[in-house]
Amino acid sequence: MHAASPGPGRRRPRLSVAVGKSGQVLANGERLTPSVAERLRTEMPLLAGMVAFYENNQLAGRGLDGAPEDGVMPLLPPSAPDPMPPLDEKALADAQAATAVLVRQGKVSEPAGAMVIPAQRDGVLFAVGGRDGELYVNGRALTQQWADALRSEPPDLASDVTRLQAMRAEWLDAPPEDRTLALAAGCTDPNCLTPH
Repeated sequence: MHAASPGPGRRRPRLSVAVGKSGQVLANGERLTPSVAERLRTEMPLLAGMVAFYENNQLAGRGLDGAPEDGVMPLLPPSAPDPMPPLDEKALADAQAATAVLVRQGKVSEPAGAMVIPAQRDGVLFAVGGRDGELYVNGRALTQQWADALRSEPPDLASDVTRLQAMRAEWLDAPPEDRTLALAAGCTDPNCLTPH
């Protein structure tokens, strides 16, 4: 996995790139399709060249091979976890209620395999796999729009949203299947509570 930024002293924009099990290049948790590449070039003009590089690599079947070193760095393994933050019971109850709607709609058979990720202050991510192969977080499918909204509040869970997006992108590489219990062993971070 690579992470690219426009240079020192700047935090945004950021481009995280990985290769899924199928060989598909994933950019910021999404499959690097032509429409996604075009959108990323529009949203991040400073990284347009990097997007084009990874798009061309994908077309040539080279994945991440030959990534330029300027502004690109391998992601380091996670450091020791922070102490477990207190769980925001109200945010958890709201997310569980939204997930219960998915259960009633038949999209999720039950939230037994849920992944619960608490924020340092207020907020929580409550992720469940669906019967349709979708990944739902806080009661909604993890589309790019929903992921962006989740990143803004609470912001300290932004990297967890990106991890969930990458997981969803890998799931979409395979035929849809019941993913209800797929998250039960999906989080090795001690700050992640699963199953719940």
